[in-house]
Amino acid sequence: LGFDMTNGVYQYPKDLQEAHDKAVEELENKNIDEKCRTREKMYPQIRERFKKAKKIYTYESGTLLIRPAESATEIIREGRILHHCVGGYTYLSEHNEKTGIILLLRKKKEENTPYITVELNSQSEIEQWYGMCDRKPDEKKVDRWLKRYLKQLDKKKVRREMKGAAV
Repeated sequence: LGFDMTNGVYQYPKDLQEAHDKAVEELENKNIDEKCRTREKMYPQIRERFKKAKKIYTYESGTLLIRPAESATEIIREGRILHHCVGGYTYLSEHNEKTGIILLLRKKKEENTPYITVELNSQSEIEQWYGMCDRKPDEKKVDRWLKRYLKQLDKKKVRREMKGAAV
């Protein structure tokens, strides 16, 4: 991290575990920032896609809302915060190439806080959905909500929006 290791403050911290944890977190954030910059260049269509996709996939009902991911960075951070695999190459590629889409399910009162990530395929079917640590919080409630979401989704618009789909 570029610390001056001849400085006693860094050599002998008051709380070694705290100093270690802080340094690890700082290093992880630095690595994530670099990963995000790289992935934004690799998957530029995700940002471009969001402009049209938000009109097709965004939906609110009750206490929840769902929308497409806005960028590679947002997908990566979603996976990091919820401790699941959504930020990997496969998900980014599918979203970028329009063979699938990553949707972010949020509580309306906390719309900027990751809650559940949903993967939708080109047939307007849910491939999978997970919350924190690959768990399914409020599973019955969320399953019912997602079924209502799929019923209102315009399948023709989804097929048109997805890559290579003929209508």
